[in-house]
Amino acid sequence: MDMSEPNQRYKILRGAGAGMMFALAISAALLSLVAECDPHQDSSLVSRWLACSASSTPSATAAEAKLQTTDAKSHDVAPREALLNASALASRIQVGFALQDFEGFYRRGRRGYYFDEVAEGKNRGGVPMWEIDQRFKHDVFTFARVKYTSSQNVWGRPQWAVDYPEADLNFSYRLQEVTSLKVAPEGVVVQFTDPNIFDYPFVYLVEPGQIYLTDAEVEGMRKYFERGGFMMVDDFWGEQEWSAFERQMKIVFPQRKIEDVPLSHEIFQLVYQLKEKPQIPSIGFHMRGYTSDRWDAPFANYRCIKDDQGRIMIMICHNTDTGDGWEREGVEESYFKMYSEKYAYPLGINIVMYALTR
Repeated sequence: MDMSEPNQRYKILRGAGAGMMFALAISAALLSLVAECDPHQDSSLVSRWLACSASSTPSATAAEAKLQTTDAKSHDVAPREALLNASALASRIQVGFALQDFEGFYRRGRRGYYFDEVAEGKNRGGVPMWEIDQRFKHDVFTFARVKYTSSQNVWGRPQWAVDYPEADLNFSYRLQEVTSLKVAPEGVVVQFTDPNIFDYPFVYLVEPGQIYLTDAEVEGMRKYFERGGFMMVDDFWGEQEWSAFERQMKIVFPQRKIEDVPLSHEIFQLVYQLKEKPQIPSIGFHMRGYTSDRWDAPFANYRCIKDDQGRIMIMICHNTDTGDGWEREGVEESYFKMYSEKYAYPLGINIVMYALTR
């Protein structure tokens, strides 16, 4: 089933895999709906993934029991549960989704954000607000950006904060708009040295081309991934920046190799079926007619580091700027059509859903 066209509507009903399972039975009607949407879907896999309705909140005990009995053979359950920090999150977060259309181009973009205004929820730059069930406000998906030791860029922003907060706000909005995943309207900034980083099974790290991790950050990062965490790395270009990032990853994981991710991998096909590995330029280079930000970055590289079970735990997007596709969606309509709608959001949604269901 071709899902690369953003204006088509499909309904995919899937629940969380290890660490995010729900103690809900799937009816024959639900299974038949899934089969109708994707006739090639493995029925045994569908039966393991459970859809969650907004009105159902199974007990933590039931969720734990289902998690143990369903996925014990294929996943290291204990680290995944430890990451979530509370089985309530595993039982309540909504991971079934119904894919909808993007509402279209918005006149949104950089509008003089200040970090303190964002932290206090005073400035969303035109991004719509939405309500979440306050009973479960800590149990929804929250976009978590990693703050790490870095220098400032030419605009005076630390490297970790590039595209912040617009990218985080826009992606969170689109994620709740086109799926039935329950999403917090405000993202968070976390560090690998923070104890609460284990509350976030997905984190986003940007511009690591000059990254230099402290010993504490290395230890915290290693522990986060050992407990089942997932990180998307984005927006760094060329061989020099790649080498700097690679050196730091070798310090964190001396024995793990960095591998290419083929287009056939499910992370490119899970929700939207991407037909190519997209290279997304920053909007400034797009406006000047370029498809890359650097002369030594002719195409995008998608690489990964896997855990002992072969699951991707670090998805590396090199020579591409997915975050600008989120941040600048409302600045220029051709950029929205060519990159935000076609590539940046579909890829981001695929990666998040992979992180939550694998």
